Amino acid sequence: GRPKISYVLEDRDKRSMLQSLCGAMTILAAAGASYLRSCHNDDEGLNLEALKSEDRETAIQKYNHSITSRSMPKYTMSIFSAHQMGTCRLGSSPSTSAADEDGELWECDDLYVADASTFPTASGANPMLTTLAISHMIANRIALRLQYEDDRIDLADEDDMFHAIQLAARRDDRRERANSLVECLLNLIFSRASAYFIATVAIAS
Repeated sequence: GRPKISYVLEDRDKRSMLQSLCGAMTILAAAGASYLRSCHNDDEGLNLEALKSEDRETAIQKYNHSITSRSMPKYTMSIFSAHQMGTCRLGSSPSTSAADEDGELWECDDLYVADASTFPTASGANPMLTTLAISHMIANRIALRLQYEDDRIDLADEDDMFHAIQLAARRDDRRERANSLVECLLNLIFSRASAYFIATVAIAS
């Protein structure tokens, strides 16, 4: 016989998905989309190009209301998911990446990312093997550095020792550069505040 597929969403999941869908429509419209359409089977969509600029906001609100009103009855809309990739890319600079080459976030020490979000952008095929490889690499680097810092590394293994020293040095350098940047920013803020205070006193006197 034919297989029967049964996948029932809870009401809270439906509410969350509809809220997210409406939010996405608003964001897309603000970003310059010319046409909006939800995944509802009977949705004809909203042609933004046919609207006057002053009517767009009201039309989007009404469209979002129609999406919420339709809700999510069974078999009335397409529901699917995809691999999320490239939202926390690895890199050598905080200006072009969210995490360093060892997976540690630039803006939060000791917080690591080791999944498909580390990609530079979305891949053209399933990312399973690449995700496993990146996770394996980052996990091994963390473990090796911690072993070195805890003096538990095998001194006889020259390759491990060399890589561990590199990892520790790179992390120390990163921390030092981050602290220098914070110090520079504080000095800049202080100098501007001092200049403003002096100018204010001069004007008042």
